[in-house]
Amino acid sequence: MNLNDFLEYYFKQDNIEAQRVFMTFQSYIVALAVFPFTLWRFYQGDYAHGVADILIILVLVFFGQIAKSCSKISYFAWLFSSLYIVIVLYILNITGKDILFWAFPAAISMHFLLRSNEALIMNFILLAGVFLSPLSISNYAFITFVFTYLITIILTAQFSSRLKSDNRSLQNLTELDDLTQVGNRRALDKKIAEIIHSYSPQKPQCLMILDIDHFKSLNDQFGHQRGDLALKRLATMIQNVCRLNIPIYRYGGEEFVILIQASLENAGDIAEDLRKTVASSRLIREQFLTISIGIAELSPADQASEWIKKADQALYEAKNNGRNQVISYHTPALAD
Repeated sequence: MNLNDFLEYYFKQDNIEAQRVFMTFQSYIVALAVFPFTLWRFYQGDYAHGVADILIILVLVFFGQIAKSCSKISYFAWLFSSLYIVIVLYILNITGKDILFWAFPAAISMHFLLRSNEALIMNFILLAGVFLSPLSISNYAFITFVFTYLITIILTAQFSSRLKSDNRSLQNLTELDDLTQVGNRRALDKKIAEIIHSYSPQKPQCLMILDIDHFKSLNDQFGHQRGDLALKRLATMIQNVCRLNIPIYRYGGEEFVILIQASLENAGDIAEDLRKTVASSRLIREQFLTISIGIAELSPADQASEWIKKADQALYEAKNNGRNQVISYHTPALAD
């Protein structure tokens, strides 16, 4: 797991593989932190608590192994946080006030496992558990602990929220096309990889590639500024015709890619609506413009390059057949 994967997990939390690796790493680190105390307990002859520490280590290692392949990673994060609370309260109950500081790393770790509001809930549960624990501690010392704990979790939540907000801004800069403000090639590659990874025959996925017909002539005749204006207006028109949750990307030059969860037939209907809308509108005042669209449905064996290539072949056919039309890629029938 490199730094970029870690930051993407912590700030965006939609990279499932990064979450798994991070939870595995954290479980091993905590197990390693508990291990020296286990040795000390056996050295002191406190075998009962030493065995309990060994069980904690084994549970942590087990959780780390489960995290590697867990599909419900958000639920597992709650379970993992609950384990932290149990461990801290167990340590407090067998050792007393001198180990209160174990609550602080647990409080901070919640913000690496859960979202900020979820982490605050779990932290208040931990604080309530500490309050109910039989500690030999003065009221002054306990109030001091409570206030410092609250300050820690509030500041951690603010820090986490600010970093996530900044990261979202950076994410937009790295994954948005400057001209059209739709997704760029990097964002497209990531989204296609996610779709292929979660492919299901019950949820067909289609990829459309479209571009403006005779775009080079437009630039040559009216200048690149008018060409840029046409691209920006086309991007807006695509967003208006398609549903808001349909990902749109600028693939390069005058080409756009639309990813849509639909059958080839339904995707074709949407593409045809878009083609008609563009043909009957003025992207620039000087002339009417048209678009050609190629569509391909994702097959189980497709890799990203193969999926794009099929849609590109359909677009090429639309161009060769006279432009201003929609062509869907159909898998060639197998010979008898």
